[in-house]
Amino acid sequence: MGDARALAEDSKLVQSTPFDAMLKALIMLKRNREDVDENQPLLHDDELESFGEVQLEELLIQSVEFCNDESRSAKLRARLQEVLQMDNESDRYQPLAIGLNSTLLDFKTRLVGKLLPCIPEDATLYIASQLNNFQSSPLHEAELNKDLQCPGVYEAAWKHHLNALPEDSRDQCASLERVAEQLEERLQRPAEGGARHIGDWSDVTHCVEVRRTQAPTSIGEQFKKIYSLSTIRRPVAQRDQKTSDSPTPSASHTLKRTSEDSLDFLPDSKRVKVCDESLSTRSSTSDLPAWEGHDRAHSMQCALYGTNMLNSRWNGTHAIVSLLEDHWLTLHWYDPQGCIATDPIDIVEQLPLLVAMVVLFQRFRGPMRGVAPIELKCRIGEHEVPYAIPATTRPRWGMTGKRVVATIPLPVAPPPDRPPCSVDITNYFFKWSWRKEDSQSEAEVVDLAKERARRYLPKEFTADLTNHLPKFEHAEDFPLLSTSLIRKYAGIKTPLGHPRVPTLTLSKKLLSVKVVVDPQTLRVFIWDILRCVTLLWRIGIAHGDISLENIMVMKEESGNAYLVLSDFDHAAIMTPGAKTPEKKGFETTGTRPFMAMELLKRGAFGEPVKHSCCHDLESAIWCLPWLCNPIAQWNASSFIDAYRAKLDWLDNPPKENGIETASLILWKASHRTLSDWYPVKRPQYSEKLPPQRFSRKDLRRRRPPSPEEQQKQQQRASSPVSEQSEQHCFDVIEKYFPRGEEYMSWDWIHFEVKPEDVQLEDLTTGVD
Repeated sequence: MGDARALAEDSKLVQSTPFDAMLKALIMLKRNREDVDENQPLLHDDELESFGEVQLEELLIQSVEFCNDESRSAKLRARLQEVLQMDNESDRYQPLAIGLNSTLLDFKTRLVGKLLPCIPEDATLYIASQLNNFQSSPLHEAELNKDLQCPGVYEAAWKHHLNALPEDSRDQCASLERVAEQLEERLQRPAEGGARHIGDWSDVTHCVEVRRTQAPTSIGEQFKKIYSLSTIRRPVAQRDQKTSDSPTPSASHTLKRTSEDSLDFLPDSKRVKVCDESLSTRSSTSDLPAWEGHDRAHSMQCALYGTNMLNSRWNGTHAIVSLLEDHWLTLHWYDPQGCIATDPIDIVEQLPLLVAMVVLFQRFRGPMRGVAPIELKCRIGEHEVPYAIPATTRPRWGMTGKRVVATIPLPVAPPPDRPPCSVDITNYFFKWSWRKEDSQSEAEVVDLAKERARRYLPKEFTADLTNHLPKFEHAEDFPLLSTSLIRKYAGIKTPLGHPRVPTLTLSKKLLSVKVVVDPQTLRVFIWDILRCVTLLWRIGIAHGDISLENIMVMKEESGNAYLVLSDFDHAAIMTPGAKTPEKKGFETTGTRPFMAMELLKRGAFGEPVKHSCCHDLESAIWCLPWLCNPIAQWNASSFIDAYRAKLDWLDNPPKENGIETASLILWKASHRTLSDWYPVKRPQYSEKLPPQRFSRKDLRRRRPPSPEEQQKQQQRASSPVSEQSEQHCFDVIEKYFPRGEEYMSWDWIHFEVKPEDVQLEDLTTGVD
């Protein structure tokens, strides 16, 4: 899926809340995330609700006082009047930044209730994009106008802004006030020569997208009015439609689908270049969304900025973007569950709400600026081991979902008074992901699988399962970072998307099967995974996402090596002996190039399908031709396109061009196995696969099937995989992937947990 398409899909989950309700929710979140120490208890919901209301009231009172004091708010009013009278959007950036900075300077040392400020070094200022540009995501580099990579105005720590000033003036800027003064002077001078400073999205704490949708009007006189709490918090009147063809900005979550197969909603200056592979063949069901009553181009641009902020660091939790359309301001919160967009406020009629937002953001520290407050250390054996994450580590580009970060951690030097740690942290594997809040973590699933293996499998064969599962040293959830909290505090009754909570794990390092196992060996060792998958299903654990990236290798100190099945984030828990999970949404889970054909086909047409063990076995086989030669079309942007690409591959002999000689046997064995399952025009091979070495006992087990058995196998092959028995799947696989002796030591293929043997603690409701 192209980056533009992924962004549009991520941006579907939008819900609205009143502007002041969002400010209150942010205050509540700030209190429990960053304004308590280890000696202070977290406030319960009722106490936190009361705290939020009291602090919001105090914040608004002081904001009203500021706006009604002409000596304090004169610069803000004057600059905002310039903003609203400017015809060009880019001309609005400079006065807006100067006006917002005047507010920050006024409130810098003022106490605002119990809203604790950040330390002076982290105090923020706004800057206009005339002085800056950003290194952005691959989406920008490949598909967007490179001159428009930076929002019109953004907020960052004041020391960051020193880089935007001439070198000869930086030494004079030792204070927040001096930097603000220098920025203002430079913005008011004609454009100077030389390149703009190249910044980074990780520096941004809040950005503002500035848009003009109607002709400017002279409304400066209205700023002289006297504000009160009752007027600024009253419901906002709808914009007079007679004066503008543009609809009132709204964050309604009602979605409309467009039948147009284009990205025409983007303005010419920020138009996405459509990539043939990602967009030209998509079905009408994957068109870009449009929010009712909201300008899609503006929403998309805000989502673009929010996603860049969210992806600028591995431990990003959320991003905040404001949209100023003429004199209407909307606040957007982005996190792995989606977006919350406030109802718009009129910055002329409700100026104190704008001031309150700016002052509240001024008091944010790391956690509320979107940085997870995590101390990276764990206990391994008797040692407490601190570690770090490589600075370049980032999640996969996108907003919602698991947002997995996986890397090898770095050692950290101990304090001078402590001896060096004997544990080599580079032998471990770090993973950070946002799992669904109502599902079990990967470590919990693996622990349950190991416990059930000891409970149900023959004792001498327990290792046939446990040796092929990850080994975790540390696992931790962070419930205070859950995406459900901001939605609950903002009064959103039925949130869209799945609430997600971040989970951190540290496990023994696994190696990529791509570089460790040669194709000849993998042809036999793939039974490690086939046996592991099967036994997991037998004891009630359905993995659901068999992919090449999840088939790893573990090397032990003894020299033994095992294939390991990793990444249980999508797993479903069942009662041992159950044939299919009832977990909602599990029907078409998986990574598209490796999903079973039936899941792709039925997923494309929305047909009901039960995910089975046979589907996971098929996914394991689909991993092998991808290992030999990845076929991009299998990763198409829609289920049906991926299905057709795989069907075409089955219908034609595999092309050997570009495939290494050592991989050909794996390529052909995979094709023959999958062709037997899906007997389209199967190619006729003149040569035979090279033989494997087996004992006579093994060969006796592989007697040719009788004519009756051949007829039965052909009938089975013509039915969907879900209607075939697992034994039939194994019969087909074994024709081209012969089992070695170690996979025949006991009759695991026929192993079942009997209903009467299921223990009480393993009974499930079928839904997790």
